[in-house]
Amino acid sequence: MDMKALSEWTLEILRRADFEAAGIRSTRSMNFDLVARRDDLLTLIKLMEDRRKFSTRDSSDMRYLSRVLSASPLLLVPSPQGDLQDGVLSLSHGIPTMTLATLKEHLIEDVPPMVYTSSGGHYVALDGERMRRARERSGISLGALAKDVGVSRRAVQMYESGMGADLEIAIRIEEALKVTLILPLDPFSRSEELDEIRDSMSRGEGLSSEVLEHLDRIGMEVIPTPKCPFDALTRAEGEMFMTSIGDPGASINRLGTTLSNISRVTGNESFIVTTGPVKARNIAGTPLISAREVKDSRDINELVDLIRHRRKIGRR
Repeated sequence: MDMKALSEWTLEILRRADFEAAGIRSTRSMNFDLVARRDDLLTLIKLMEDRRKFSTRDSSDMRYLSRVLSASPLLLVPSPQGDLQDGVLSLSHGIPTMTLATLKEHLIEDVPPMVYTSSGGHYVALDGERMRRARERSGISLGALAKDVGVSRRAVQMYESGMGADLEIAIRIEEALKVTLILPLDPFSRSEELDEIRDSMSRGEGLSSEVLEHLDRIGMEVIPTPKCPFDALTRAEGEMFMTSIGDPGASINRLGTTLSNISRVTGNESFIVTTGPVKARNIAGTPLISAREVKDSRDINELVDLIRHRRKIGRR
């Protein structure tokens, strides 16, 4: 399956599952290829033919962007690869990874993955509280259960505290206690762990850097976003803007449409800072602001008012 087919099939699955979804068209190398929302769940999806080509830096960049947007990152491959089989979730590099078939089973057939692979093994999440109650109700001590399933007493305590277990060991525990303990996995759950990586992000070079630095000086919070259709996320007056710097050529039309589609799904507004003058005031609802207009803005309020005015022009 080629990447175009993978994208089309994924969008079809998402839409059948009542997601609003959009594909990203860009000549850049992107951290994500699809964006989708259903109710409060926002997800950024990266499509890969070979997940081994998804580097640690790619993962770090994608988790960073997902955290800023309050989104769930997901890596999707067309078919089983190595220890990643259909129905199994991989947590390599901290990004949930699954096959297209697993996504369909989860979203369309309501069959969530139950097993995850990590460090070469297959593991499951256990209901530790239910395990403890079942053990105590049966009058089985920690040591006796540990001996029965072939693990240490400490390991049993850890399972009851919520630690994941090897699949075979989990099955033995369920058989010993005669109770179902394996929990379904939610590939869209967001970790509360925050990686402190913002300061390591480059702000770009040349005019892009000048524009972003000026936005920062007049009071906008600027969050650089590598490998995205936009150069930064900027925040002002309670609004988050996807901000891109673009040349006023033919490609700016595609950029404007792409940002408009992402804005529609994520609920965040966007604007483009053009490197030269343009006649248009917005593209598909995405405001266009020249670099000169940005530099002439005396404060954040003046710039935000201009962005909002250009946005309204496109919605009349």
